[in-house]
Amino acid sequence: MSTPAFSSVPSTALIGYTWLSEPQIHQITFTKSSREAVDDWVEVMQAIYTDIAPEERLKFLFDMTDSGTMPLVYAVNEGKRFVSGLTFHPESRVAMLHSSDSLRAFSNVVLKALRMGHLRTRFFDVDDREGAIAWLNEP
Repeated sequence: MSTPAFSSVPSTALIGYTWLSEPQIHQITFTKSSREAVDDWVEVMQAIYTDIAPEERLKFLFDMTDSGTMPLVYAVNEGKRFVSGLTFHPESRVAMLHSSDSLRAFSNVVLKALRMGHLRTRFFDVDDREGAIAWLNEP
């Protein structure tokens, strides 16, 4: 896997982006739950996908500790629109740090309904960051 320079990936007031080079993880920190945060997230994802090759395996850590769940219907629609515009779909894992068990269960159902075979997702409690990173690094 190449190690691209992700210096062009933006951070905004609503979304923080950090490239964790040692485990090669894209960390995205949501600071507020809003449609604007979802729009910023799509912008960050577009910037990430411009610097990757089709054979790469992407690893994402979405930290929703401070924001809580994004507007779910809007986030799903914008996520589907983003994915449908991609020219290729690399294998990807997304670990989500979140505190709400009920929203986590509902979100899992929604994500499975999207049936994106290239994408594996898993929710982790906000205090299980190490477990999330370990899962992202599994073969």
